[in-house]
Amino acid sequence: MRKPILFAFVTLLISYNILYTVTAQPTYFVTVDAAAKPNRPHYRYREIVNVTGSFYFNGEPVEGALVAVEVKEIGGTLKVLRTAPTGNISEDWSLDIISIIPCDQNGKPKTNFYRNGDFFVNVTVQNKMIVDRSILLIAIAADVDSTPLGINWVKANVAANSVLGVIFNIWLPDWSSTGTGKVWVNLLTEWPENNGYPYCPERTANFNIISSTSSSSESSTTSQEGIQSPTEYRASFRLPPRAAPYNANFSVHVGAYYNGWTAFQSTTFQAKYKYPEDYDYNFEINIYDVVKVTSIYAKKSGQPGWNPQLDFLPDGRIGVNDVVLVTSKFAKKYTE
Repeated sequence: MRKPILFAFVTLLISYNILYTVTAQPTYFVTVDAAAKPNRPHYRYREIVNVTGSFYFNGEPVEGALVAVEVKEIGGTLKVLRTAPTGNISEDWSLDIISIIPCDQNGKPKTNFYRNGDFFVNVTVQNKMIVDRSILLIAIAADVDSTPLGINWVKANVAANSVLGVIFNIWLPDWSSTGTGKVWVNLLTEWPENNGYPYCPERTANFNIISSTSSSSESSTTSQEGIQSPTEYRASFRLPPRAAPYNANFSVHVGAYYNGWTAFQSTTFQAKYKYPEDYDYNFEINIYDVVKVTSIYAKKSGQPGWNPQLDFLPDGRIGVNDVVLVTSKFAKKYTE
């Protein structure tokens, strides 16, 4: 991870339910949702992780709160930060991300980026306050499946009535799904695990991930956020592929802001699997698992019917290698 490039201008301007009370602050409620499978205590190969909850003020859930969710693989390399609102929020923020432009290493706008290569993004932050502010600025590149591919961040000071520009560099791994990716950019006071909270909502921009043999991308047909109540936040991402067997614990730290009030919470969840080919997770690789893979044979990332959980040899398409991986283990039974 290369160090970000900064430049400045002065402009004259699992399922856990936890009840948490802070003295002279609102009661705060956090739920870590087990990816629509609340009967399972952990996540499986490339599943979507949903972190949901509400911000309670005077005992009532409120709209207009901003919630930063930091997820970290304990002892591992995965680190994700997303900011989600509860319901409708203001669009006028004293500190905000005003520009996100995917670019080359010199800042020239660019749209297409090869997997197994560098991705650059030029981010501009504006401070409209009359005092300087310390910031944590985070950029995460994600593919069409909402899988975080890489992260970069910088801690800096933004002078009063000024803007700060940063060019981030993120490596796109060779297993990235091709198609329309997103860069998630978040602006905080600090990491939530250090009692940090958001300055403004998450801002995003699109870019294309291509392979060395393609020149265009598919559009995503997958929606990960789902429907939620006006007083609930939801932050989502997909677990990246990890070699089996895989067993990891994750920490979740949440920092929230609402009309000058802040609240914080933390919890954990687990991700583990022995055989990703056991799609229905019944401890046996059977005809159901074979049919699931062969039914979408030749599908590519972003196409209707695409399912990254069946991309056992992660390369953004369902091919003969994925079929061989499941059929070679046919009738295998195992225990957790």
